Amino acid sequence: MKKSLRIKGLDPNASFGEMARIVLRDRLRRVHRIARTFQKHHDPAELASLRSAIYRLRYPLECFVDTLPRRIFNAALDEIELLQRALEQLTHADAMLDNLRTRQMGDPELSEAFGFLDADLEVVSGAESNGTAKAATVTVLDESLEGMESDRARRLEAFEGALKAVLDSQALRRFRKALVE
Repeated sequence: MKKSLRIKGLDPNASFGEMARIVLRDRLRRVHRIARTFQKHHDPAELASLRSAIYRLRYPLECFVDTLPRRIFNAALDEIELLQRALEQLTHADAMLDNLRTRQMGDPELSEAFGFLDADLEVVSGAESNGTAKAATVTVLDESLEGMESDRARRLEAFEGALKAVLDSQALRRFRKALVE
């Protein structure tokens, strides 16, 4: 196991409820730490780490549902799911941008995946010449790339808003408090 994933304070003699609180407290701290780093630097690697940390919080939370008051559990889970949805939207935008950029640079492996653009443009433009269709494809890709970059910026802004709102939410404050009691 990676050293960074170890959880300090686990005691084999502690009750199940206490062990659950220790695990969840550790996972929540990790999400907060990575989120603060991401908010400062906007590093894509930190975004990937944040995504993993959120999943590593959510799944133990679902496993330890019976160790927390139901109201606190539901509120915390709702907040985490909201954050996951916003992060998923941002991840989809990043993947599409990467694909478009790769296509724009002429990666032959993606030619087949984006072949529909060439075929559609030839039909629409009635182009006999392959060069005309390729020029039209580049124009469409450039316009698509601009649109996707704008969409990604909008999704990043939405994610950052959701991240701030969730980290500052009353639900997570109550969740943290329940983990200490």
